Amino acid sequence: MTRRRKDLHGIDTSLWPRVDTNALPLEQRTIFGARQRAIDLYVGGESIRLIEEQTGINRRQLYFLLDRCLMNDVNGRVIGYPGLVKYKHFATYTRTTALKVAHHAGGVGLVGAFSVLLERYPVLATWINQQIRDRTVILRQISTNGVLKTRFVKQRPIFTTCQRPNFSTLSACSERFLLCLNR
Repeated sequence: MTRRRKDLHGIDTSLWPRVDTNALPLEQRTIFGARQRAIDLYVGGESIRLIEEQTGINRRQLYFLLDRCLMNDVNGRVIGYPGLVKYKHFATYTRTTALKVAHHAGGVGLVGAFSVLLERYPVLATWINQQIRDRTVILRQISTNGVLKTRFVKQRPIFTTCQRPNFSTLSACSERFLLCLNR
């Protein structure tokens, strides 16, 4: 069947960001290659049936991948070919449920809590960015059991900095965060 979506005519993939396929593991490289070939065949005007036969990408997948590639990133640019990389996420997490006040140190149910804190107190977000820029606090990536994690490493004492007058309006939650930073 050669029926094509009308909203996908005139796609110019020459302007799309590229992907360094050599950086992908072999399995992902194979999947990416089939997906890229399917997109290129579609843009080249080939029939959906031929695309399905040559790449193994069915119509539903093809349209999903096209829509994903045509999404805009946070800077307003088209995502392009990176949208074909398996497991790559482009949307940011937004917490939809309210935070419960009585949470234990286990951290269960706190996904997105830090983002909520920074949205509620923009002065805190600005302060943290400034601390990182001034190298008072350094974010260091460490490897533990093959998984990369980040750690705050303090260069200079920052607790006294947090006691400035402009931080007096922060809630107990943000103060606890700042105390954790100082440990």
